[in-house]
Amino acid sequence: MAKLDYYAVLGVSRQADEREIKRAYHDEALRWHPDRNPRDPTAEDHFRAAAEAYEILRDPQQRRLYDLSPAHFQPGRNLAGFGRGGGRRRGRGRGCGGRCARRSGSSE
Repeated sequence: MAKLDYYAVLGVSRQADEREIKRAYHDEALRWHPDRNPRDPTAEDHFRAAAEAYEILRDPQQRRLYDLSPAHFQPGRNLAGFGRGGGRRRGRGRGCGGRCARRSGSSE
């Protein structure tokens, strides 16, 4: 499968801000939605490409990685060791919040 130029798929410039990207995605999704184009066999492919482009370009970290090397970018694989979440952690480093002690049966 050929690599997509996510900016071209959405029809925005590389300098587009979040609002422009969101608006372009919305327009493309409405234009190519398979329910609105039941007789067009390529509509689903266009719709999926727009969704993929939006997923990458709306996330600042994924977008930065894509901008650095679009030819080598692989969605979901460029954040080594962190999965798709981008390494965001839950909580604020306070341990398990007491849940561990309750589970093990010990009391404080």
